[in-house]
Amino acid sequence: MRPISFVIIVALLAGCVVQQPQVSLEARNKALGLVDQGVRYLRVGALDEAQASFESAAEIAHLPAALDGLGSVAFLKGSPDVAIKLLEAAYDNGSYPMALANLAIVHESLGNLNLAHQLYMRAIKEDPTNFRARGNYSVFLADYLNETERARSELLKAKAIEAAPLLVHNQKVLEKERY
Repeated sequence: MRPISFVIIVALLAGCVVQQPQVSLEARNKALGLVDQGVRYLRVGALDEAQASFESAAEIAHLPAALDGLGSVAFLKGSPDVAIKLLEAAYDNGSYPMALANLAIVHESLGNLNLAHQLYMRAIKEDPTNFRARGNYSVFLADYLNETERARSELLKAKAIEAAPLLVHNQKVLEKERY
């Protein structure tokens, strides 16, 4: 027979489970569209519009990508502490590896280089197709660890996955520094 305190604790813990409300497919698709819109705003530097898009997406469907976007906006607006909390929540709410890569950037900017290094490696391990994380990691390796060959390798992997213009540019810069 179990003590009564055990039953009460289990009952309390069961009541503490946070249930995400069920979201219709239509609402989820709308939220994903808002995340995409927020990313487009981020790319052109329209931070307030990006924030509004990500906030709307988060309210509609509680997407980790929306929290990740809000963390990116907070970082770009100069609030790294807020960014860290949002990015950690994005990862915790769905094992969202892009949040780890963005978290690495924030810690890198704060001088937390060991933690940034670990976060980049985790992000890539959890999602080897993440060319953005690999590209940023390659810059980190070259700039902070003077590991130009390893940086080149990561950059080439990123470019093999997606030949994004920034990666092509970074390769040219890295090649110039190499020779």
